[in-house]
Amino acid sequence: MKLLQSKAEDWRKNGTFHHALLLTGEEGVGQEVLARSLADLLMCESDNAPCGHCHSCQLMLAGSHPDYLYIDGSEGTIKVDVVRQLIVRVSKKAQVGKVKVLLLHDAHSMNINAANAVLKALEEPPENTFFILTTSSSHGMLPTIQSRCQKMVLDSPDRNDVTTWLEQEGHSEVSDLFWLTQQPYHLLALKEKGYDALYRSLPNKVRVLLTGEDSVTNIVKGVDQSNILALCDGYAAILHQVIQYSASGYLSGELKEVGELMLSKRSIYHLMARYDAIIGLKQSLKRSNLNPVMQLTYELNQW
Repeated sequence: MKLLQSKAEDWRKNGTFHHALLLTGEEGVGQEVLARSLADLLMCESDNAPCGHCHSCQLMLAGSHPDYLYIDGSEGTIKVDVVRQLIVRVSKKAQVGKVKVLLLHDAHSMNINAANAVLKALEEPPENTFFILTTSSSHGMLPTIQSRCQKMVLDSPDRNDVTTWLEQEGHSEVSDLFWLTQQPYHLLALKEKGYDALYRSLPNKVRVLLTGEDSVTNIVKGVDQSNILALCDGYAAILHQVIQYSASGYLSGELKEVGELMLSKRSIYHLMARYDAIIGLKQSLKRSNLNPVMQLTYELNQW
């Protein structure tokens, strides 16, 4: 990430900053962090940017810069009305300094109308306006949008680097969730949301389900709209790791017991079918108001 930041600083100094950037990488590798850092760089009024002291930098720190606009696609579909409103705003003269920045986080969440509105803005960008798009799923974006952006690819760090970083951040305890993700900011985010305990409970829930020690009715207690997508991610990760284990022979220690149990009781084809089903369930839940308890109960009864 430091290398990409340094490259962007050179672009700014040389006046070669592209009007549209697309930051891609695995979910949680740090696209949003880098995007915000680039926004700070662009908004700064000093030659030695980001200075942290000028009026624009102070407004960015306070979260009140009128020329910095942000859309968060992680919360759901990005709709065209929101995009159009912000494009109208960046089409006007900057209120502070000279530059305007529109950051679209998880840009793959745009519906087709929103994507077309962004495409039009990228084709005819307003003066002194920069678009920063982030995604962990570039295949879900219009190829025409991608072709009009300069790509910055964030590579996934290795496990040792993530472990060191977590220790520096004071969150080394979440390293036992590497079976779920090895992306540093994803791990940090789930810790901050309080999901780490939820994920730690899942291997045992799968174990007692398969051994008959507990019922699906008890296992789905506490499931609601606030955690169902996280649970789908967790169950999918367990299935994915066990499926890979059947071929590679490697499985994280936290999943060793339940992985062996799953492979002894279910065929690899059954596990693959359940993986596809849980991924499909997550997508259906994102698109509609299905009852999360009923849906997960049905799915776990197939395990």
